[in-house]
Amino acid sequence: MINTIFTVVIVTYNRISELKKTLGLYEEMIYCPEKLIIVNNASSDETESYLENWKMKESYFKKEVITTIENLGGAGGFSLGITSALNTDCDFIFLADDDAYPDRDVFLKLDEFYRNCDVKNEIVGMCTKNINSGNIDCMHRRRVRKNWIVFKEENIDRNEYLKSDFEVDEFSFVGAAIKRDIVKEIGVPLKKYFIYFDDSEYSLRLRKKGRIICVTDAIMNHNTKPSKKRWGYYYAVRNRLDMVKRHGSKMNYKYYVLLSYMKYCSLLAFFVKWKSLDFINMCKQAIEDSKKENFGISEKYPPGKEIR
Repeated sequence: MINTIFTVVIVTYNRISELKKTLGLYEEMIYCPEKLIIVNNASSDETESYLENWKMKESYFKKEVITTIENLGGAGGFSLGITSALNTDCDFIFLADDDAYPDRDVFLKLDEFYRNCDVKNEIVGMCTKNINSGNIDCMHRRRVRKNWIVFKEENIDRNEYLKSDFEVDEFSFVGAAIKRDIVKEIGVPLKKYFIYFDDSEYSLRLRKKGRIICVTDAIMNHNTKPSKKRWGYYYAVRNRLDMVKRHGSKMNYKYYVLLSYMKYCSLLAFFVKWKSLDFINMCKQAIEDSKKENFGISEKYPPGKEIR
């Protein structure tokens, strides 16, 4: 018997071929979600016209398409989609990227675990095992180790994936199922982050309310390579600092500010790793903007900005 209801939120931007494959896989589920909500982040390819036709086709699930007038980034897109999902009668809101391909039984496996677990009332979220090019992608599921000075995020060891399930502190928005009732309490992801660490910050907020469990039989396939776009460091450095400020101690925050200057802006960092004054200046700006709480899209470092 299956009785856990899922609403799916997918954010897409200019990846029409990946989106088509993804939506086709949701049509082939052993157990389908109640509804799919697609947030089209102002794509400039044929995504909008494709989705207009897609939502008219009969499916096993309900469909909703939200097209924004500007690119809100992953943070803004998921914030918008989750807000809409709150209007459904689901138990969990399931988040995924447009290039994250679910196994046919992903919702069946999540449902089986949730129905049969002994700590149902303590669970606030579940997440999948993520596979990248045939290997477990450990960076998507993490634990946080804190002491009086250090705030450190550590990837889950591969050996833990041999278990049927394990607890995590952080997850990415690739195969993350969030209990709808808890979303009502903690709100939605911080859209002001635009991109990067919105999922980490949100899962830490969620973790304070209960347990997040990775169900290893539930699988998403996400064949991606690390981004080489240097402009992204602006948002990663800025937002991670804010995340530590929100979820760590004052000493954790002061330590990480110092660490960020040393890692990204010092002479040693320049000569050993980055070898670019433009990059160093961008990271300095990111740290200062985080301290001053200047968020959103940076006018000086917008997406696509070329940084040597």
